[in-house]
Amino acid sequence: LLPRKVASMFKKAQELSVLSDVEIGITIFSPDENVPITWPSETQARQGLTRYLGRSEFQRSKKLVLHENYLREKLEARVKEIRKMEERMEMEFLFNQLVMGMSIYALDARQLKGLIELAALKKAKVEERKKQLDEEKKKQLNEEDSQPVEPPVVGGESGTGSAPTECDNIITTMLEKRETMNTPKIPNKHTIFLLFCRCV
Repeated sequence: LLPRKVASMFKKAQELSVLSDVEIGITIFSPDENVPITWPSETQARQGLTRYLGRSEFQRSKKLVLHENYLREKLEARVKEIRKMEERMEMEFLFNQLVMGMSIYALDARQLKGLIELAALKKAKVEERKKQLDEEKKKQLNEEDSQPVEPPVVGGESGTGSAPTECDNIITTMLEKRETMNTPKIPNKHTIFLLFCRCV
């Protein structure tokens, strides 16, 4: 189990050294081993330790981070985050109370400041949403304008290209007969009525 953990730790140390551009050395003392395990090598580990011990106390502690200090910083950051969340929830509650009729004169300076910040945040969100809707509408209009319009096709429904109907054939025949006649004769109203009846 130990060799696998050591190999995994060495791999992570290598990745951290490359990403952070820092020199890393590891020395592991095991009760089952007479010689300590070193990484990346015993020579490099000795050289790194010698350089570290050769520096002054101020230089050693300049970028030193203790585990206790690290946990304290993490805890303080978490506490600040929780306080901000609680304050935001309080401002949301006060905002709703004002909408329901609460007097603004009942608020103190801190609450007024928080409500002003909340109102500015809500206004920014509304403006951002409005901008997104305008862009979507403009994009939709551009897509509609770019669609080609099919011209109507004579002899059938518009844009379908279907075969001529019986009504079209009758009209075509009448026009051909009219052109062949020397004296065009306009059909009377009974003939026109019969023609449209047949077309329907």
